[in-house]
Amino acid sequence: MPDTFQPARKSIEWAKRAIDEGLAELLEFGKDEGSFARQIVESSDPGTYIYKVVQLKDFPDGIERRWTEALNNLRNSFDQAMFAACQAINEPRKANYPWADNPGADLNHRLAGTRPTPTIPKSLWNEIRRQEPYPSGAGYSGGDTIVREVAKLANSKHSVGFEPRVQVGTVKFDRVDFGYDRPFLYINRPVWDPVKKEVEVFRARDAILSDHPQVSYGVFFRGSAPLLNLPAYDALVAFAEKAESVLEGFRTECARINAS
Repeated sequence: MPDTFQPARKSIEWAKRAIDEGLAELLEFGKDEGSFARQIVESSDPGTYIYKVVQLKDFPDGIERRWTEALNNLRNSFDQAMFAACQAINEPRKANYPWADNPGADLNHRLAGTRPTPTIPKSLWNEIRRQEPYPSGAGYSGGDTIVREVAKLANSKHSVGFEPRVQVGTVKFDRVDFGYDRPFLYINRPVWDPVKKEVEVFRARDAILSDHPQVSYGVFFRGSAPLLNLPAYDALVAFAEKAESVLEGFRTECARINAS
């Protein structure tokens, strides 16, 4: 008997490969000394200097291409696993994976549907509830907001947007010389400017910088609040891990159903 879960497994493997290839290209871009520059410029306030990081080269479009490919393959894998599970227990349905907004009314509606025959076989409902295909929220336990937000992006009819940017976490100096009569000025929550392709790290008055602080860079999903500050690579890895968990959950449950 053919393995009905093979298409889903292939989609996940292709996605994981694309995620790793995109990361490798991103790391290569970061190693290029011509990709970014640290600059110190005088501000409009005399004696105050702006320390900033400027992007000099465009990010390779191969990163976005590979990660969009990964996202699409992972989206397909959930539906393929759902379809395969129905076939495996001999209750075929043209059912998509039931992503929901909560574990109550919304998930129940997506499981049962509105027709006399449930959208998804009842024998698989407990396994799907165990998979928690909804975000975390007040009033109930479980769920995963990051995974659910990535699923929303993947299922959107609009193109998925990625935003390369430098993100400042902490700034560490080995040595900075400045006079105590001239205050040292910081910028709170540095924000990447996607038009100028730069970020101000801090401003300092008459400071002598003896070294360069370290900052990080990355690629992020554009527009979705829960994902704004989470690197796209981390979000995609979480989505891939969820896809693998769902696939194996269905395989195990279908084997148990068929053996009973």
